[in-house]
Amino acid sequence: MKLKDYIEKSGISITKMAARCGISFHHLYNAQAGDREPKLRNALRIMLYTKLHKIDNEFVDVWDMIPEDEYLKIHQEVGKD
Repeated sequence: MKLKDYIEKSGISITKMAARCGISFHHLYNAQAGDREPKLRNALRIMLYTKLHKIDNEFVDVWDMIPEDEYLKIHQEVGKD
């Protein structure tokens, strides 16, 4: 599930979710807007929070916060022999 979808479905404000995740409002806002990829530490905090507060048995995975082209690039680099 995308972070933006999670926030919309849960009805939680970005301010409240950021505080509960232990990250700044701006980092969470930029991550959900797709303006910036969150740092790994923040992405893990978001993932862990959403795993504990699942919606329809879904959560926001770290990979859901990375653009698809970046995911494919990483996948190709790791798959090299």
